[in-house]
Amino acid sequence: MPFGLTNAPATFQSLMNRVFRQHLRKFVLVFFDDILVYSQTEEEHLEHLKEVLGILQTHQLRANLETDASGYGLGAVLMQNHRPIAYFSQVLLTRARLKSVYERELMAIVLAIQKWRPYLLGRHFIVRTNQRSLKYLLEQRMVTEEHQRWLSKLLGCDFEIQYRPGWRIRQLMPCLGVWGNFRRWQFQSP
Repeated sequence: MPFGLTNAPATFQSLMNRVFRQHLRKFVLVFFDDILVYSQTEEEHLEHLKEVLGILQTHQLRANLETDASGYGLGAVLMQNHRPIAYFSQVLLTRARLKSVYERELMAIVLAIQKWRPYLLGRHFIVRTNQRSLKYLLEQRMVTEEHQRWLSKLLGCDFEIQYRPGWRIRQLMPCLGVWGNFRRWQFQSP
């Protein structure tokens, strides 16, 4: 839930109240982006946690991250239920433009996760990229010091990387321009 968006906290609070309606004030309290579970005993608490996590999974309240990079910029979209909830883009400096496609795509993932880390930490999320080799990022041997530094910034995050063909991702991020003419675009909320 990006707090920069107008009414995001109130909208999230309303959604959580609807999702947990039957359990509110019995063993669940929701306050902005915190879901508090309380119980009398440890055994009861484990049951309540299972119930809460099951409800979240049933309602598919998971975040997905779509990233892409071109020769001129990086972009990412934070999505939930196949709808964009936040955008990120950055123009590449001349030095970064000289990096390989693999490195630019990895840079897009790292910067996006850093930007939305408070919303992603402690939750399983999916990163979709059009760079097929990044699917095996966590299984690869990191050769360069820079790759090791980037990977260390992803530690503590529970994510999986999925390949998605480039044309599907570029539909979400027109700012990356297929032909290399990078222009600044004004993103509008859907």
